Amino acid sequence: MYETRKYRQAATLIRAIDADTIVVRALNAVNPLRQWSECVVRLAGVNCPELRAVGGPEAVAWVRAWLPPGEDALLLGHDARRDPFGRLVGRIARGTEDLSDTLIATEHGVPYLTTRLLGPG
Repeated sequence: MYETRKYRQAATLIRAIDADTIVVRALNAVNPLRQWSECVVRLAGVNCPELRAVGGPEAVAWVRAWLPPGEDALLLGHDARRDPFGRLVGRIARGTEDLSDTLIATEHGVPYLTTRLLGPG
């Protein structure tokens, strides 16, 4: 049985791997024994082109402009939700803007719902 918590944690972008996978330094997001942890986040609710696919370079450039490295944001999610690659599945917010929703609104991504998450949803 999973013991999980929903979280809303301060985060700082380290880098965007592609438009829907980013690396953040987040307060207590991964390991509650560490004050800050680096984690790879798969953005929930959106699917974007891979970096080498048509539209991929433009999408990741847009994410890097929207949330430059070192910029503060909020990491929102559920601490046990992981995808098959071990990435934390969550959302990133800056002020009142949600990165997943904004990627969809700007046509850099499409809505995405997966059932291949590990842990409770």
